[in-house]
Amino acid sequence: MIDSRPSLAETVRHFNPAWFASVMGTAVVPLAISFLDAPWVEWLAAVFLLLSILMFVVILVPWTIRFFAYPDAVRYDLDHPVAASFFPTMPIAIVVIALDFLKYPEMFFGPSTSEEIAYWLWLIGSVGIFVAGFVVLPRIYRSSTIELAHANFGWFIPPVANLLIPVGGLELAAAFPDRFEITFLL
Repeated sequence: MIDSRPSLAETVRHFNPAWFASVMGTAVVPLAISFLDAPWVEWLAAVFLLLSILMFVVILVPWTIRFFAYPDAVRYDLDHPVAASFFPTMPIAIVVIALDFLKYPEMFFGPSTSEEIAYWLWLIGSVGIFVAGFVVLPRIYRSSTIELAHANFGWFIPPVANLLIPVGGLELAAAFPDRFEITFLL
């Protein structure tokens, strides 16, 4: 019997940038259930937060290797009218995880440690959202190869991602007055 599974190199070469959407969806569950008043909410939130962090780390490995080992494949996806829109899902996932730490400040650490972790995750994710937007949006909207058949809701990801930045940023600006300028600027 012939083994038809792709090699690790082929998996990395064809690794889709949309995988981080699964992290976004997993990490948003703790935020969604936080509105419920039930004894199991924090336990379930902890499970989903840990799962989202684990997924993020696992997905980050092939995603990062791909940038260095297969830059042509990355450029191909950046020029693709559908795949390009999913590059911002990586920094969005970081910001959503930061929001989880803000929502549940005593889940794993003390409140000040959780806020510090949230701040740095939020900062990295926010800068990533801006960079991804400036890289992806011009490629999509200036492309002469995009046809009506390529239209999809993924095109909303880069611009709408910017709406997440103030969600955590305003709370973090209040928590870290010494960092107010950079936080408020973003």
